[in-house]
Amino acid sequence: MKRSSPKNTFMIFYISIISVLASTLSVVFLTNLLIDPYGILKKIDIQSINNLKIKQHTNLRLYKAVEVTRQDFDTLLLGTSRVLHGMDPDNIPFPEDQQVYNLGISALKPYEILEYLKHAHVNNPDLEKVYLGLDFWTFDDSRQARAGFETYRLGRKSLSVRDLIQFNLSLFSLQDSWETVSISQKNPEISLYSDSGFFNLQSEVDYMNNSNKYDWEEYFFKWVGGHRSEIESSISIVEEQLSYLQEIVDYCKTHGIQLTLFSTPIHALQYYDYEQKGRYLRYLEWKRRVAEISSFWDFGTFSKVSIETPSPEMQYFSDTSHFKPILGAWMIQRMSSHKSSNVPEDFGVWINSENVEQHLQATKIKYQDWKESQPLEIETLDRLYIE
Repeated sequence: MKRSSPKNTFMIFYISIISVLASTLSVVFLTNLLIDPYGILKKIDIQSINNLKIKQHTNLRLYKAVEVTRQDFDTLLLGTSRVLHGMDPDNIPFPEDQQVYNLGISALKPYEILEYLKHAHVNNPDLEKVYLGLDFWTFDDSRQARAGFETYRLGRKSLSVRDLIQFNLSLFSLQDSWETVSISQKNPEISLYSDSGFFNLQSEVDYMNNSNKYDWEEYFFKWVGGHRSEIESSISIVEEQLSYLQEIVDYCKTHGIQLTLFSTPIHALQYYDYEQKGRYLRYLEWKRRVAEISSFWDFGTFSKVSIETPSPEMQYFSDTSHFKPILGAWMIQRMSSHKSSNVPEDFGVWINSENVEQHLQATKIKYQDWKESQPLEIETLDRLYIE
């Protein structure tokens, strides 16, 4: 019997290893391709298999960068998670011929907003209007940008080969695919994102309820409490971030895009939290600085809406700094001068460099009046702070 030479034995072993590796990579690639846990391929959506892509939310910068290349729109709702959760294009009374996409992304910094705006414009050259929601937090340089922002995937018109290979051959993606299947089987009726880019927060709450993870009080108060600070400098207003806002304004002006800026609504309790953490005066100063760059609508002020009593049945807020879609619809109506009897008269104030000081002074007075009128709410909130 003829024995195999050591050389042949090695080749057989080598080929076997290559075959096993190739087979494994093929299974990983095809599984991720089919399940598409981040929604970047959007080829197959199967109820109870991959309808609830929970990992989209932690890979939102990737998902929205790709999704913009697939959408046709002439109007953009742009901003952070406040816009993402609170402005549903399908339930806002836009004209029928207006195509609207929600490009809200959690914790989006001003320089990221500028790049995503350019990306949207490259893919939709007929972009006419942009409603940009501004959040105080994102102008703080101590808060790092979240993972997923990559300039190579912006300014292009399709998914990059790099992302196609990187995410479909990844074992981390395979783990996310299996989690997507597991969660979808338990929540077959739930999906998180609409085709117009809106994130349905109620769907997330339904998912959390199904998983016994939802506690209303914990959820609503998650942005308040913690350590108090007597120093009015916990959040700095960074000149660089303001300069990016100026670039956004200039870009829209140069390209004939109608830009409407607005500060997003916050609950009155968020004002109290700012004060306890040394951020209250910074918040007002931030509005002053924005008004120096451009006029804007201020929805983050005191109104019938902002003083809503906290309860599980709240109509306007899901937590102290995230508003519900009913407010998103009202905001568009107010900003577009579309009169509606449903919109409270004190909801939203048009601010410019001429009236900003008067407005901020009025805000201070309203805040003090509210604090004095709500001793029980203040007492409840005080329990959440550490001296």
